[in-house]
Amino acid sequence: MRENAEFTYGAMSDTGMTYRLQTYGRIIAITRQALINDDKRLFSRVPQQFGFKAKDLESDLVWGIIVSNPTMADGFALFSNQHGNLGAGAAINVTSVAAGRQAMATQKSAEGGFITVRPAFLVVGPAKQTEAEQFLTAVAAAQPSNVNPFAGKLQLIVEPRITDNSWYLVADPSAIDTIELSHLEGQEGVFIETQAGFDVDGIKTKARLDVGAATIDFRGFYRNPGN
Repeated sequence: MRENAEFTYGAMSDTGMTYRLQTYGRIIAITRQALINDDKRLFSRVPQQFGFKAKDLESDLVWGIIVSNPTMADGFALFSNQHGNLGAGAAINVTSVAAGRQAMATQKSAEGGFITVRPAFLVVGPAKQTEAEQFLTAVAAAQPSNVNPFAGKLQLIVEPRITDNSWYLVADPSAIDTIELSHLEGQEGVFIETQAGFDVDGIKTKARLDVGAATIDFRGFYRNPGN
């Protein structure tokens, strides 16, 4: 700004991705006879089990997006050469992870400016867990060329919904938008209500969850198909 000069107007841009909440729910009915003979206190665990299932559903939504590689608003797949976040199939090693880090570091903002994107998580499926653990283990190297610069710098996430050899680098979501998981305001958790039967002795328990997930930005992700 020059002295006494006016500020110029700017604009905010986004990736154009939209989504909406969906309502999910189940009802569990337990008869009076089942309650009387509930020596293992299964009925008291129904709300807890609903909570577990709700968490599983949220994970299904988030990881389903990553695994399915959906098309973004710009017409390209989440992981694609056009987005610069898809590598050539390789094992998890210094060379391949360094290529992923470089790809993330050279991403540009929607306006074309420089941004800072660093991988914080290494995400693998069960097939690559041992390989990833070996890669991230710090080992004293006799030569500088054998040093693993990523040891202790990436947090490992093992996700069973990844059933192939692919592995991912993901940035810290607090640093850049990645995937957003949203709930109905005021009902961020699963809503549970109980109704006693009249025509038929028993109790019905209903669980409802309003939730939605979507990829906000591709720049915080990198995928390697593995080998």
